Amino acid sequence: FFFQKPNNLKHFIMAKKAAPKSPTKKAAKAKTAPGAKRAPRAMSSYMFWMTTEGRAASKKKLGANATIGEIGKEAGKMWAQKSDKEKEDWKQKALKAFAAKNK
Repeated sequence: FFFQKPNNLKHFIMAKKAAPKSPTKKAAKAKTAPGAKRAPRAMSSYMFWMTTEGRAASKKKLGANATIGEIGKEAGKMWAQKSDKEKEDWKQKALKAFAAKNK
């Protein structure tokens, strides 16, 4: 097939123009004032576990030369292997922290 130019070139060019862009999610997002700090979020159950036991356990398992990324990956694997029963205590701590944060 050969491409043929249309008789009305102006109409062809107008049809090719992009439609006007709609506002993006980023533009619609509320901005904080410059210099203002947001309050940190309450920690999740995983983060409670990670700061108290997980990081040390994964460092011990991997050795002293482990990188931050390797430690995080190993801790994630260890958390995934825990049963719901083992995670319940950490979930309760996270819920208490969330409730205290949102008073």
